[in-house]
Amino acid sequence: RGNLSVLLAVVVCTLFRSVAALPFDTLQGWPASNRGLTQVTNEQIVLEKDGVYAICSLDFKTDSFVVERASVNCTNVDPVGNANVGVATHQWTFYETIDGTLYQIDADLELNTATNLIKYFELCF
Repeated sequence: RGNLSVLLAVVVCTLFRSVAALPFDTLQGWPASNRGLTQVTNEQIVLEKDGVYAICSLDFKTDSFVVERASVNCTNVDPVGNANVGVATHQWTFYETIDGTLYQIDADLELNTATNLIKYFELCF
C-alpha cells in the first residue's frame, strides 16, 4: 500500500462551473478553518487497459481546500496472465459529505497500479 504523505493542494473550480455543479453549500469567502478535515475512505475506482483490470481503493483527508495523506491500494486482475494496468489516469465525479456539507466533486487521478503510487490527484469542488 503506497502512501502519499506530501500535502496536495486542491483546485477550487467553483468559479468556472455552472450553478448545478457548485457544492450544496456555496457561501463565498467562507474560510477553510470553518470546515473540519474529513477522512474519505474506500472511494472505489475500476481501471481497464488492454483487457487487464485494476480495482483500486482510494483514501484521503480533505477540507475542500487541501488534500492530505492520499493513498491508494490496487488489485490487478489479468484473466489471461500476470500483467497489471500500470500507469493509468482516471476522471470521475462523486459525492462526499465534508464536515456536514454534501459536495459534488470532480476528481482527476494519475497512478501506478503496480506500485500503488499516486502521481497526480486533483479535486474540483
